[in-house]
Amino acid sequence: RAAQEIAFTPAVEGQLDAAIAKYGFRVTDTQIDSDARTPRACVVFSENLIKAGTDYTPFVNLTDPQLVVSATGQQLCIDGMQHATRTRIVLRQGLPAASGEVLNKPIELSLYVRDRSPGVRFSSRAYVLPRLGDVALPIETVNTEVVDLMVYRVDDRNIMRSVQQGLLGNPLPRFNGGTLSADIGVQIWQGSVDVRQDLNRDVASRIPMAQALVDQAAGLYVVAAKLPGADGRTAPATQWFVLSDIGVATYLG
Repeated sequence: RAAQEIAFTPAVEGQLDAAIAKYGFRVTDTQIDSDARTPRACVVFSENLIKAGTDYTPFVNLTDPQLVVSATGQQLCIDGMQHATRTRIVLRQGLPAASGEVLNKPIELSLYVRDRSPGVRFSSRAYVLPRLGDVALPIETVNTEVVDLMVYRVDDRNIMRSVQQGLLGNPLPRFNGGTLSADIGVQIWQGSVDVRQDLNRDVASRIPMAQALVDQAAGLYVVAAKLPGADGRTAPATQWFVLSDIGVATYLG
């Protein structure tokens, strides 16, 4: 830099650019969170950005005015992006780091946000169902039309063991392939259910449980939900629930 200030030459400029590309303030990576409801893209720099007091929005040329720029640590993030779209941004020359270094030239980036990965989850960790009637459990899915289910009954004598082993109310462990061990419970039903799909949106569905729980006694049960074809390395969505034969009523008077 000192040499360029004294006498600018193309050869030294090339050496300076090469040095900055290796050791200077520069973009080192991009990270895109495509599975979030509202996706975001983050540009990772080689140094920390200014913690507070600097608005980085003027240093980013955005094609969509609804996008929001924020800076944290070494990341400059852009919120409000859309799934299955490609967004072009330009980081302007002069964008500052906390050390006082700045980008020496504009950087153009093309960021693609893919569709969300298929997923399934239960919104509650505990549930109580009546033993009779039209019983059902709520479930949330994204980008899938089918969910595989396994239903287990926990023997009354093993409820304390499930508490001692840290299982009660928690997802089934991946090292068991997402199943309940035979010394805790027994599988009483397995099958698939159809759910509604709305591309890249969370969809709430009602899973009927009457067929799986027909003639079952009151007690503690577990439902494990997986995507079709999921391997044992992925923990299933887990719903513990109590099947109750005690009628519950509320009186106001």
